[in-house]
Amino acid sequence: MNVRYYFFVFILLSGLLSTLGFGQASTPAETDPLALNPATGCMEGIFSGDQPESDRRVPASAIIESLRSNPCLRLDYAIIQGDLDLRTLPINGVSASGNDLVGIKGAFVITHSIFEGDLLAGRTQNSPQVAFEGPAVFGDTRFSGIDLTGVQFNLDTHFENTTFTESARLDQVKFLQSASFNGATFENPVFMNRISVGNTLDFTQASFGSLVRGFGLKGHTVILTQANFATTTDFSSWNLINLEAFQTVFEKDGNFKNAIWNGSINFEQVTVNGNADFSDSVFGGQQVVFKGANFSKNAAFTRSKFFVQADFSNAHFQLNTILNSAEFYQQALFNRAKFDVFLRLVGTTFYQLADFSNASFAEIEMVDATFFTIPPNWQNVSIIGPIKMDGMKSYSIWQTENDDLNNSLKQESYYVFADPSQPTTDPTLQKLEMIQFTLFGILAGVALVLGIQLLK
Repeated sequence: MNVRYYFFVFILLSGLLSTLGFGQASTPAETDPLALNPATGCMEGIFSGDQPESDRRVPASAIIESLRSNPCLRLDYAIIQGDLDLRTLPINGVSASGNDLVGIKGAFVITHSIFEGDLLAGRTQNSPQVAFEGPAVFGDTRFSGIDLTGVQFNLDTHFENTTFTESARLDQVKFLQSASFNGATFENPVFMNRISVGNTLDFTQASFGSLVRGFGLKGHTVILTQANFATTTDFSSWNLINLEAFQTVFEKDGNFKNAIWNGSINFEQVTVNGNADFSDSVFGGQQVVFKGANFSKNAAFTRSKFFVQADFSNAHFQLNTILNSAEFYQQALFNRAKFDVFLRLVGTTFYQLADFSNASFAEIEMVDATFFTIPPNWQNVSIIGPIKMDGMKSYSIWQTENDDLNNSLKQESYYVFADPSQPTTDPTLQKLEMIQFTLFGILAGVALVLGIQLLK
């Protein structure tokens, strides 16, 4: 046989062996990034922060496939590739509002991880509602975009020390228990309108770097202690039992209008470097504390009602302070407060003690204000500018040593009871006296008729 024959056979055999896979370098089969942990019953991807990023990548599609068969997930130090859309999971129930429901029944734990895509669970017109029925933990995780609009969390929820690099949409989220964003960082706008919380919503030491829209929040307790809001904040129309905002900083405007506070409200040592608006709010429950608060611009409490003691002692109002038509049904404490520009009490009503002792003012306007019962305390006050008191009424003698204030009070018409021996000419009291007289007459008539019937 010639050489050509052997060469032809060699080529033919080489091709056949190559087709069968012989003689080629073997490649390891791809391993599933998630594995079942028999001890917990969860699909897990537990990595170390020291591992290369390439070893810690978990496709979002793998997470979805895992959740289809096992509702329990645990990831640690994972890098999640792609958008994780929980709305694509099978519908397995009906929500309280009658919508299709995707209920994640097991624990959902993603910690020390990075989302390269978005976390999507927000309710839309064509998507089901998502509910986390087990524990939900996202501590020390870095999110890109996140949409949780309308999502329900049945148990305590944890977002401690998380970072949100894109906008965070939390509108109409329902936290049936507590939720913690302690130490979280929001780098872009946050939308959390109409959130409801069953127990406590905690933003202690959280940082908000952009716009915050959170009107209509309802629930038990919100904690903003030492949080920082870098731009405009809208917390209007809140309805809460308790609020803790000790040493909170609002770098721009803070809107708290139309709020209802039913418990303990603490803004002690709060700083608002923009305008602060608490107009048309109702303060009830236990206490209202603005002690040591610092308002750099306008502070408005127009038409607000305080049914509990309001403590503004040591507060500093650097621009205009407006309490027009506000009503204080318990003690109003402004002792040692500083009003750098003017204090407006136009139409304001104090039903109990108004304490302005040791306070300093640039200008005061008390037109049509009313001070009932307990003598207001204006001891040791400092007033630089003018005092306007047209139409002001006081039902008791003021305690003050300030000459300017005493000179303004010399007009007898300001004191409704300036001379206790003389009948009052105040129309409001005249109406009350007429009503009392009428009721007394009716009761006397009824008693007379009953007496006659008994004698028969």
